[in-house]
Amino acid sequence: MRPFLSSLFAAAALAALAAPAARVSAAPLLQPHAVTYDFKLISASAGSGVAGAGGQMIFRMEDACRGWQVEQKSTITVALAQSGGTFSFGWSLDSWEGKDGQDYRFFLMRLSQGEQEDYSGSASLKDMSVKVTNAEGDAVEGDLPEGTLFPTAFTAKTIAAAQAGDVLLGGPLYDGGGEGEVYDVSVIFGKEVKQGEDLPDAALDGLRSWLVRAAFYDVASGQSEPDQEQAFRLFENGVIDRLQLDLGDFVIEGRISAYEALPSCE
Repeated sequence: MRPFLSSLFAAAALAALAAPAARVSAAPLLQPHAVTYDFKLISASAGSGVAGAGGQMIFRMEDACRGWQVEQKSTITVALAQSGGTFSFGWSLDSWEGKDGQDYRFFLMRLSQGEQEDYSGSASLKDMSVKVTNAEGDAVEGDLPEGTLFPTAFTAKTIAAAQAGDVLLGGPLYDGGGEGEVYDVSVIFGKEVKQGEDLPDAALDGLRSWLVRAAFYDVASGQSEPDQEQAFRLFENGVIDRLQLDLGDFVIEGRISAYEALPSCE
């Protein structure tokens, strides 16, 4: 599966087109932070054979002065009802995104039952290009569609839309989660959560937050069904809780078990 967006994420246009690809600054909105999510099974479809699921994801977003440095590490284990066995998968994603929203670099490692896939890549809105290289040195190059945003800029755009009371947001996103794929992301904003309600950490008290759903469509495939869906609680400083990942036959939810605010670059 694709890594969780740094935020969206972690997570364009249905109702409104994303901000132009000119200059996007997320710095005033986002809180650098480190967070640990503990995952558990929320639901499984009949006949899926899934008896349980759990795991953990560590997410760290640092202010690197000229850019945002993001690290994700995750492992999910699924228990099978019929055989009594398990299988596991996960990913590790290290990325850097310029604060002007123009450049993005990443290294991605995918794990599944002991098998590993490695990718590294870079993308730029200056020439609307992306290049991804696998572990064997094979490179894929492509073009980014107009209006593309990188993850942190997309998060900032999503927060601004929530604060403005928008209902829908959509547009192209490149997050380094595949072999050069660009995703059209459809975001639906739910109700605003009452301040102070069900806080994962006292440091988040006094902040506005919203329930959000996001669907990711592979631009190249043209399919009408999303590649992945997520639901989460989005705080106005960019922190995410109640992260639900729809994996097709089953849904898991990650709740914050540890949170630390990190310093901003002065």
